[in-house]
Amino acid sequence: GEWPSAQRRQRRKSRGRAGVFTAALVGYTNAGKSTLLNALTGAKVIAEDRLFATLDPRSRKLWLASPDDPDGRGMEVVVTDTVGFIRDLPKDLVAAFRATFEETADADLILHVVDTADAAYADHIETTEALLGELELAQIPRMMVFNKVDAAPLGVGTALARMNRGVAVSAHDPASLSPLLERL
Repeated sequence: GEWPSAQRRQRRKSRGRAGVFTAALVGYTNAGKSTLLNALTGAKVIAEDRLFATLDPRSRKLWLASPDDPDGRGMEVVVTDTVGFIRDLPKDLVAAFRATFEETADADLILHVVDTADAAYADHIETTEALLGELELAQIPRMMVFNKVDAAPLGVGTALARMNRGVAVSAHDPASLSPLLERL
């Protein structure tokens, strides 16, 4: 409707003044989005092994400073966690998802988080991409983040990241997050 898009324009305008870059974490349920948000920002969001553990979008600020940044100011990034997608989402839940993803519609970047340790990861990617299309978010630039590489067969995450121009990480290993932070 008219109201949400007006709200979105207002948010985008106020953010534009602040020059804040926003990234939304999306992915199949249990891909490790909340754990990744915690790892990236040091926040303590409940990371639960259950469906819809994150129903309200949670946002955290992240400060990215680059060694080759001449003025040393760096960049502020707001990272938002979202509810996990599931296959064959009931039609009445699509509306609830649409409302939840209203804020994601004005993100600068979508980080599509994939659980590489789950044998069904290809189906999960397909389901997530289809839902992004259904929620009219397919036009937002996105980066694939292949998570849980520590639990996947050796080399799988790295190979997937290479094939999809993404990054391979383990949210439990802070050292593995460097490539993601550099790309951001």
